[in-house]
Amino acid sequence: MRPFAGMVDVLETALSALRNATESKIALLEEKIRDLEPAAVYLPLTHNAVESVQVFRAIRVTSGEDDLLIFSSVMSDLEDRQEAGDVSPSIFVTRNSRDFSDHARSLLSIYSCDLFTSYDAAVGRLRSELS
Repeated sequence: MRPFAGMVDVLETALSALRNATESKIALLEEKIRDLEPAAVYLPLTHNAVESVQVFRAIRVTSGEDDLLIFSSVMSDLEDRQEAGDVSPSIFVTRNSRDFSDHARSLLSIYSCDLFTSYDAAVGRLRSELS
């Protein structure tokens, strides 16, 4: 008799449950993104954004290199919009509350941009703005 023979079924069931849980999380995330999409602006990666990464790294707005480039692109877009006379409020949504420092939040607020770490909160804000 093989002592672990019954474990195959248990493992397959566990993997199936994990796969289903992951798929449901992905579906929920995609749903939230679809909710946000009508108000979303896709930012280009500009020369100014790339150059600004060094500044944001020095003042430690985030520790992740990818997040530095994202934050720099957001700030570059906000600066460009302000220079063009667009002072409408903005939101920046990230899934991880630890990705960006309080200093990053302060810099965004200069341009009337609020940082949200929850898609639900961001969608709620958009709905309140639109009603």
